[in-house]
Amino acid sequence: MEDYELIIINSHRALAAKQEEIAARFEKYPEIARLLFINPVLAFLDLKIELSDKMSHHVLHTIQHSTATRERRLELEERLQKAAGEPPKPNNAEWASNFLFDSLKLQPLSVGQKQPKYHNERNLAIVARLKKLRTQPGKSKYARRISTGMGFRIGWKNTLRQLDLESPVPKLKPASKKPKTVPFEELYFYKESHPLARDLLELSIIYQRSFPIHTGDSYRKIKSGAKSNPFSSWIKAVRF
Repeated sequence: MEDYELIIINSHRALAAKQEEIAARFEKYPEIARLLFINPVLAFLDLKIELSDKMSHHVLHTIQHSTATRERRLELEERLQKAAGEPPKPNNAEWASNFLFDSLKLQPLSVGQKQPKYHNERNLAIVARLKKLRTQPGKSKYARRISTGMGFRIGWKNTLRQLDLESPVPKLKPASKKPKTVPFEELYFYKESHPLARDLLELSIIYQRSFPIHTGDSYRKIKSGAKSNPFSSWIKAVRF
């Protein structure tokens, strides 16, 4: 690899001023450019482009969320941190339990096997559209009946994007003791117990929808080929 001179980026102005040189380096080394999707800050560093802490935070979170989502995430984080006295960890089930029952003093609920409510309007619309496109026997001279004795059914998997945040939760009986952990699926049932419980659930959804950024160890393993990743196999080149 070429012995580049170190570029230090400590502001948006500096990033804009050096964008052509930065793009040229990545275009010369496409195998590093692909790693921008794994961890852009470390990919920059591989080509001797060093980002300050402020700019590293900016780059990482810019690719993770849209502007509106990023602003909402910061709003939720600030509100929850003020209440908890530390940065929120909504996807840490033990932390969520401590926050709900120790910080907010909520009554534990007996959730049992109940599942959150999802809405599948989008999937139903897709099914309706596909049904219209399906050829009906006898309606077309090209239609043929094929008897194979085999059928199939599409099952839609519930996803975070389909979680119905607005639907009322069922009334649950109080639990006899505080659970040690509150996973995401159970956090849903506390969203009406306290405004901050709903905030925690919303932040959990935002975090889980985020574009995944790999740690330094994971980045190095993917780079060396010791660890597989879809981006390393799907993406062959990045153009600027």
